[in-house]
Amino acid sequence: MLSDSLKWCSSIIDSWLKQLLPLVGHAPPVGKTWSDHSLRSGGVSASLAISVNMFYIMHHGVWKSMTDVQQYLSLHVFPSAPAYLFFGWMLRRDRPS
Repeated sequence: MLSDSLKWCSSIIDSWLKQLLPLVGHAPPVGKTWSDHSLRSGGVSASLAISVNMFYIMHHGVWKSMTDVQQYLSLHVFPSAPAYLFFGWMLRRDRPS
């Protein structure tokens, strides 16, 4: 558990992202940066791409309105195996009778 002095905040997540990207062989395009908001955008866009209900996307992203979530959505993200791996648990599953 994080101590009170190390709350989950943007700067900590940004720091982790910058440290981890080189370990997996990735970097943002030249002249661009990736931040904690990049993770939010990727998550919401990938979830939408695999048809997760917007209610669940907004709930887990802690967005209160469509206006709040729209700035993070990209319609250029397509369904993918990683999207199903990370966000497929939010898809509706029919319950057995």
